[in-house]
Amino acid sequence: MKEVRVGIIGAGMISHRHMTIYTHIPNAKVVAVSEIDENRLMITDGLFLSSELGREVTADEIRAMSKPLSLTEQETPFGTIHYDLSF
Repeated sequence: MKEVRVGIIGAGMISHRHMTIYTHIPNAKVVAVSEIDENRLMITDGLFLSSELGREVTADEIRAMSKPLSLTEQETPFGTIHYDLSF
């Protein structure tokens, strides 16, 4: 069976339930989570890494092992959109 790669938008309370469910589905793999709140994303990354490693992880491990991706600008047919991430 082909692997199903899943992306989750929003790292609120229900997303953790979705991530747990996906870990029990054969050939399903959560490959990305998008969240505007950096603290919430850090918690989600910690849960995800902990699940993958089978143990608790520290904040330093989360920072070192996470693969952050911030969108700062985006090309559109109407021009370039610039995102201010300094909040």
